[in-house]
Amino acid sequence: MSSGTIKSPREEADFQSGQSVITMRGMRWRGKRPADWSLILALEGQGEIISDGVVTCSDKGVLTLISPGHCQDFHAVADWNILWFHFLKRPHMPEKIILSETAPGICQIRLSNRDFLRASLVLHEAHNLDLARGKGWHSLAYNLLENVLLRAGILAEQNENRLPAGIARAQKILANSKKTPDMNNLAASCGMSRSSFYSLFKKVCGVSPRDYREIIALRRAQSLLENPGIAIAETAARTGFPNIYYFSLRFKKFAGMSPSAYRAKRALGKT
Repeated sequence: MSSGTIKSPREEADFQSGQSVITMRGMRWRGKRPADWSLILALEGQGEIISDGVVTCSDKGVLTLISPGHCQDFHAVADWNILWFHFLKRPHMPEKIILSETAPGICQIRLSNRDFLRASLVLHEAHNLDLARGKGWHSLAYNLLENVLLRAGILAEQNENRLPAGIARAQKILANSKKTPDMNNLAASCGMSRSSFYSLFKKVCGVSPRDYREIIALRRAQSLLENPGIAIAETAARTGFPNIYYFSLRFKKFAGMSPSAYRAKRALGKT
């Protein structure tokens, strides 16, 4: 069973790169180098990065920086072609690259077509240097990677394509709410009218605020269901569904199977 193609590089202690094309929709995996910095450029398709139950989308043109100390789960939504790097920051680099934080340890920027093409060319060159490992490759590859990071930081500082502060605030509130907040209050806390808030949130996030909160809750439920020691009723309650029957209905629509079937399938996959 093939999930796509992966160009497997030879590994260096402080620098590793690769290009992965995941064609198996729904494929999930966990990052293996949480102690490193990670940089991901989505070239095509769509995927999700889940950190502490918060779902962050990654589609064409999105550059994602993941800081050390955060474990992420990855989920391929549609054929997902990504260029990725694991690395350690060199001393001369800024302590913090200023990008919008979309989830714990995850910062992103959506690049314009021009900046996406530029970043893609530069990062492909860095990856090819890693593969070839010719004389002086290490310093050159690092320089190219840092060039993209610094450029992304400058773009974010200039507020180009940056996630609006009000929407970022709303995402955090929704991600940590056991039930959907009152939309009037949520919009007011973000400094917007209800209609303006709803329209902008859907434009930026692709879904309504209620759907966004539910998706995060159901992703969290998926993680909890992988623990056989947590009853399904408890999973429902922990994720903000006091009615187990309603939880089962929404989960089945989301995952394509009931909570019990999902748990059984995941348990089978681990044996």
